[in-house]
Formats: sequence, structure tokens, C-alpha cells
Amino acid sequence: MSIDPRITHNSHQLLVSAIESKLRMSYEARIESHENARQLIIDLQRAGETLRAKPQRTS
Repeated sequence: MSIDPRITHNSHQLLVSAIESKLRMSYEARIESHENARQLIIDLQRAGETLRAKPQRTS
């Protein structure tokens, strides 16, 4: 299975755009953005732990 070159190109463009956007942010805004992302990861981990802790129902 091969990846469509357009997807690879678009992914690269998106990454470059995101990096450029971050570099235009102030130092304080970058710290806040990073903290928000860190908190999202923590929230997602907790949600996953909660979901895994629930007993599984069979259909």
C-alpha cells in the first residue's frame, strides 16, 4: 500500500504552516499554546483511563 503523494505534500505544507504560525506568536502566546496542548493530552489520557475502567458490555 502506498501513500498518495498529494497527501504527503499537503501534510508537509500543513506542518510548515503550523510551524510558521507558531514562530509568529509571542513568547508568552507560545507558552500558553503549549500549556493548552499539554492539558488536552492530560484530559484525553484521563478520559481513556475512565473508558478502560468501565466494564465492557457485550452486544
